[in-house]
Amino acid sequence: MKKEDLLALSYEAQTPGGKRRVISHLQAKELSRAYGVSLKDVEIFALKCGVSPEKYERNLGSFGLDGQVKLLESRVCILGVGGLGGWIAEILARSGVGFLRLVDGDVFVESNLNRQLGSQIYLIGKNKAIAMKSRLKRVNPSIAVEAVPTFLTKDNHEAIIGDVDLCVDALGGIKQRFVLAEGCKRFKKPLVHGAIAGFLGQAALLFPWEDGLERIYGRSPDASASGEEIFLGTPSPTPAFIGALEAAIAIQFLIGKGEEYKSKLFFFDLQRGTVNQISL
Repeated sequence: MKKEDLLALSYEAQTPGGKRRVISHLQAKELSRAYGVSLKDVEIFALKCGVSPEKYERNLGSFGLDGQVKLLESRVCILGVGGLGGWIAEILARSGVGFLRLVDGDVFVESNLNRQLGSQIYLIGKNKAIAMKSRLKRVNPSIAVEAVPTFLTKDNHEAIIGDVDLCVDALGGIKQRFVLAEGCKRFKKPLVHGAIAGFLGQAALLFPWEDGLERIYGRSPDASASGEEIFLGTPSPTPAFIGALEAAIAIQFLIGKGEEYKSKLFFFDLQRGTVNQISL
């Protein structure tokens, strides 16, 4: 790809960060067709040349050009694409994470409609991962999205998390989380953990050499299958809030920041407006 072709198709614009050359999605598609490369490759090339893909322009003040490149080059696996996972996937797709693997063997039911971003009446009975992939490809056609319509087990650890840079926990059960933590430890993958119940929510950035999940839930392998959400329910604001927090932690990690999140559990009570930070 030639820089002069990129510059010919881009234009100078006044952005919040000052004047910068910008390329639109349609112009990037033109380069993609001309050179036979992916849209993601065009966007990475543009950023490295100091040209901003217009869709990411409002990211750059916080991420920087280099940070946006890192996101586009990143591979993330989201385990669970329901209440938490739908919001996480949406935010990471809009932020420009280059590869998202969505893992969920469940289907949408009517009780999901109050909080799960991917659920719609016409999708009742449809697999969550497959439905969310379709949605995300309409949001950001430049990124790669893979739907895995099954649940994580010890037998499929390697296939599901072996080739990603980061795993994000959006699961609904404690036992499933321990299966995920075992896989992350085995394949040395960092993990963004999140959980919700009622107006309560928590999130943490955990590393494979730590016992972070055990410190949160205890070391017993017979941890109960479900948490407090069975009793407290899952009102709409909580998964949106904690999902956004998990996405923020993931982004900070992927762009090489986020020291403040390491080995800490952030616990929020949205009903009382309180937050506690606990060292793990």
